[in-house]
Amino acid sequence: MVIHYFCPLYNREIDEGKCLDINYELIRAKKKEELKMLQKFLKKDVKEIEKTCISCENYPFDK
Repeated sequence: MVIHYFCPLYNREIDEGKCLDINYELIRAKKKEELKMLQKFLKKDVKEIEKTCISCENYPFDK
């Protein structure tokens, strides 16, 4: 079963796995592949992406 969340970065629904990949890269638990693509696509730096993710209601870690 695939779970989907609305993602404020993509401004659409994404699957839970993509959300986790982005956040694992932000905490440096994974190589930065998704973040590099997001930086090019959104023209935002990692700090801006991180700020958006942390404020998201679906943020997968304790705030």
